[in-house]
Amino acid sequence: MKTKFNFKIKLIKFVTLLFLLPSFGSLSSDTFQGFGQSVNAQTIEILLNSEWNLIDSNVDGNSIATEYFGGFYSPHLDDFFKHDYGGSCFETLKVSFTDMTQNSFNLDTIVEYISCNYTDPDEIEAVELYQSFYFELPFDANSTPKNPFTYEWADGGFPVMDLIITNSLGDWLLYRTAFLSTPTFHQNSFTMYPNPVQENLSINNTSNQSVSAIIYDVSGKLLQSHTIEANTSTINVKALNTGLYFIVFENESGERVSKKFVKR
Repeated sequence: MKTKFNFKIKLIKFVTLLFLLPSFGSLSSDTFQGFGQSVNAQTIEILLNSEWNLIDSNVDGNSIATEYFGGFYSPHLDDFFKHDYGGSCFETLKVSFTDMTQNSFNLDTIVEYISCNYTDPDEIEAVELYQSFYFELPFDANSTPKNPFTYEWADGGFPVMDLIITNSLGDWLLYRTAFLSTPTFHQNSFTMYPNPVQENLSINNTSNQSVSAIIYDVSGKLLQSHTIEANTSTINVKALNTGLYFIVFENESGERVSKKFVKR
């Protein structure tokens, strides 16, 4: 599971319209490149309005196995991040953030921690490695965050965008998201179950409008497209391979949000 990386970061600048993401950057195991101009205040809005999914990492010289995925977002745009991670089951961590700027933030108080009783050694190792990026271990209510955290951007190629977060020790996590959301059309408008799913994915739509639902893999390849009415709809995903997917919801006004699900 442990793969060492030599990772050199070049200055990353990000040019964006809120809903159109031009492709201009690329990522390899040793180079992270891009060009353009800074997004200034909009950077924070993008960070907080998106759901970010772990796709690569270098923590203490090791890579976290991405099948034990981790991700974070800011529920209801509150002043804390919610982290979900796990394999056979899920853990949830809520931690408040402070001193948010367009390129850095600090972590403060653990608001909530819901643990999972992992038994697989690889899962335990992956989750502990993910936790250790943000906190000194052992992990408990008195853990010390590895402040400050800096973040930089790159366009992952339409319709995805990449975000790299670096802690005070120089470790990094690379996250990916699909389309950006807005406060008026948000992830909380949609819930999906079961997740992970084997065959039929149920979607509860509380946005009071019909939307399109488009499924992409983590590389941004379009796989399925559906129309989702208000209330509850079902999508058959049996034909998808095992792995992590984005589902992008778009209304008639062009507003978009993304959610993630795992196909077993």
